[in-house]
Amino acid sequence: GLRIIENPGRVFRGPPSLSTPGLTNSRLDILTTESMKRMILTLFALRRSLPSPRLTRHWFCSTYSCSAVDKKVATMKEDCREIIKAAIRAVDPKTAIHQHVSRSNSLLKIKDGQTFDLDSYSEVILVSFGKASAAMAAAVLEVIGDDTKTRGLVICKDGYVTDHELLSSRNIQVYEASHPLPDERGVRASHKLLDLVNTRPTDSLAVACISGGGSSLFCTPAHNLTLDDMQATNLALLQSGWGIHEVNTVRKQLELGKGGGLSTDIAFILSDVLGDPLHLIACGPTVTASTTSEDAWKLIQERWPSHLEFPAKAWQVLQKPSKKAEFNKCRNY
Repeated sequence: GLRIIENPGRVFRGPPSLSTPGLTNSRLDILTTESMKRMILTLFALRRSLPSPRLTRHWFCSTYSCSAVDKKVATMKEDCREIIKAAIRAVDPKTAIHQHVSRSNSLLKIKDGQTFDLDSYSEVILVSFGKASAAMAAAVLEVIGDDTKTRGLVICKDGYVTDHELLSSRNIQVYEASHPLPDERGVRASHKLLDLVNTRPTDSLAVACISGGGSSLFCTPAHNLTLDDMQATNLALLQSGWGIHEVNTVRKQLELGKGGGLSTDIAFILSDVLGDPLHLIACGPTVTASTTSEDAWKLIQERWPSHLEFPAKAWQVLQKPSKKAEFNKCRNY
């Protein structure tokens, strides 16, 4: 997206170390990409050798046309600002949802061509968790419209819910919880969310919205593990220096909802992991598990930092053979 400033026919001529053979000694008019690099290196060198930035600018302006330099720098700054704004717009939860799902009459249309006839469902069950969960849920409800019966539950990080995203008017409960370490509020809300999906009517449409931070906000300890056990394990994993793949391989084996444990019909997933691996984002709650407790146990044995103690109860859980993963039929987007 950066605008390339390039005109090989007109390059500035500077001191002997920077001059370009065959060019006249003229003031700066147009910068090439390469000459801009050399100019910046020169300025860094001058800042070390001259007593103040003001003298650096005085020397530079006496040699080159500062009005041209200032104009190019201003343009580059504006380009950088536009790039940042475009990147933020691209990952805005509302924008992302509206780019992938729309409604035409009673049909809910997904970008890949899949459609769901809302008239054929008794209600829409909407569940959402992660730091962008409230915004994503609000956007889905905008698409669905007011004429469809909805109910559901949202779990979001403390302070990440706006007034617009308090969705009680649509029968959606919004809970705040702790991140990056889970807390009791998050565990209670997570069990409610899981129960809501597991006990829904068979003729309902279940939609999940998942975003970064979901691993700690959607916390459902299994194997008689307590919240204290989960907090200790998550803290140890955060301190281990491991990448997200290793961390979430372990996390999946310790909870009910992770690694395909959430059975919805559709899931909209806002990625915070490089390469968008769906099984790693929030530990892949709607994606059939591809790793086992044996994989996690092997990681702990071979790669766990020797200076860091791994929590004993989680250690015991990982030594037990995991059950065969059930296939999750959810359509993930």
